[in-house]
Amino acid sequence: MRPFLIAAAAALGALVGAESLTQDHWILNWATPIAVGRIDPIISPGSVSAHVHNIVGASNFNMNASDYARTQEAKCSSIIVGADKSNYWAPLLYFIHANGTFQPIINDARIYYFTKSTEVQPFPEGLRMISGLAISRNASAIQSQGIEIMCDHVSEGQWLPNGTSHPEGCSSVTMGIYLPSCGNGSLDSTDHFSHMTWPVDSGGGLTWINLNGATCPDSHPIKYPTVFVEFNYYLSEGQTWRADDVNLALSTGDTTGLGYHLDFQNGWDNDVLTNAIKECGFGHGVGDQLGDCAPFVPTYNQSATYDCALEGEIPDEEIGFYRPIPQLPGCNPLWTVDDDDIHQECTDYDNPGWVGPNVYFENLRLLEHVPVAFNLTSNYSLLEDEFIPSLGDPGASRLREWGTWGADSSSVTVGTIDEINANLADSTEENLTAAGTATGHDFVDTATKWSATSDSGTSTVSSSPAASASTTSSSSSASSLTSALANAGVAAAVVTSDSTSQVASSSSPESTSSAATPTAAIEAAATTTTKACKRSKRGITKAASGKKARSGVHAHRKHSKRDMLNHRAGF
Repeated sequence: MRPFLIAAAAALGALVGAESLTQDHWILNWATPIAVGRIDPIISPGSVSAHVHNIVGASNFNMNASDYARTQEAKCSSIIVGADKSNYWAPLLYFIHANGTFQPIINDARIYYFTKSTEVQPFPEGLRMISGLAISRNASAIQSQGIEIMCDHVSEGQWLPNGTSHPEGCSSVTMGIYLPSCGNGSLDSTDHFSHMTWPVDSGGGLTWINLNGATCPDSHPIKYPTVFVEFNYYLSEGQTWRADDVNLALSTGDTTGLGYHLDFQNGWDNDVLTNAIKECGFGHGVGDQLGDCAPFVPTYNQSATYDCALEGEIPDEEIGFYRPIPQLPGCNPLWTVDDDDIHQECTDYDNPGWVGPNVYFENLRLLEHVPVAFNLTSNYSLLEDEFIPSLGDPGASRLREWGTWGADSSSVTVGTIDEINANLADSTEENLTAAGTATGHDFVDTATKWSATSDSGTSTVSSSPAASASTTSSSSSASSLTSALANAGVAAAVVTSDSTSQVASSSSPESTSSAATPTAAIEAAATTTTKACKRSKRGITKAASGKKARSGVHAHRKHSKRDMLNHRAGF
């Protein structure tokens, strides 16, 4: 079915005008992480979850399952239409350095809402669902049909690009996924999927899934909006793509992409969503021109999105925003194409406690704020001069004190250095220190230079004057989007009216075949932390082409932006 949809998109793209392509949907074109961490109230309520999630939406997201009423109590949303206090969360995508360390990739998100007919109903209060699989991989499973991964906006289907399939590399990777849009009236189910399913088309005596169709099967007759969520990841300087190697992994350790999934908890203001479906849905779609949709106008505010901060606690562990980490948080060794398709079970490994953040990671290119538990200093005046993150292009990222920024900073929970030191998982710091020694990541940065040890040696890159200004500016927080950008002198993402976000970025990463074997210190650090979590395949395993019935999956299919929008629109 997937090749058929792509072919249909390309054919129809030439026949219809761009304006007509927006007539059945709107795009929430500005969504940034409200938190990144091992938090999952659907699968792991009340505890640390198995892997790191990238989370957007309501500011009161936490480890406890929320009823609808509580979602409405959130102070704000990190989505551009504040009336959407839903939460959307998916595994974080990591870059794998040649020395075996892991680092998050800078990202933002766009959320598409399609209304394919006049029969579409708003989500009921309290609806929850999961699309995709987490602890198993199966390309044919009904849960996995919604995955749509792209390398530089070219579709890869359900597969993550790697150095074998893409020796020239990817400057951006889009992790997209559809949510099922046909319901049976239940708000949830034991597997968090069975109360929902995909729309279908039929003809010639056959019935098949249409991810973005208009017709629901009799078993699930209620048609809700079709939601497509894409997290757009942009590789930074220092994240150098290597040919014939595995460069990317989900936070579950999965290097194939088949383990990608998305959790959703409805928090829409019911009146706003109902009216938006009527006024800005089928036949009246506004695309990303959200100001043209009257129900959205009262809460359509990009600056408020920028100012929105997480209210609660996070797991007390380092996840890579300051410096690369020696292994993925939790028990998540690399899970390659050569491994079994069931995630290995771990019986004994350390989990951290819960603390209020004390620092946040800020990227000024994508206006990303990620709360962090940081135990390396309690003198926050030193952050911008002495603790420069290695993540992000030179001058674009910094650490700042939590609770000093945001529209309502009084609502956030702020941790102390003593609380953070007391709640770290056992052996966390000594393993990070061992990994730093093994890899040379000493992070001795100055206000005018960005220094980090690369995969092959130490490189020092001078920042531009504007970038340097961003690392030496006052520690007082910017109260609005405009002032933050003005102070930083860094260009923000430019959101266009088609299916992609354009951001200032460097040229495509150079391909290289060099690869380093993890040192004994790295291996020792991994062994100490993981305990019973065996890492017999700790080193990077190359995914040979042709494995697991992958024939033809990575064929380069060039599509225009209009074609990709047509594809998402279900044409």
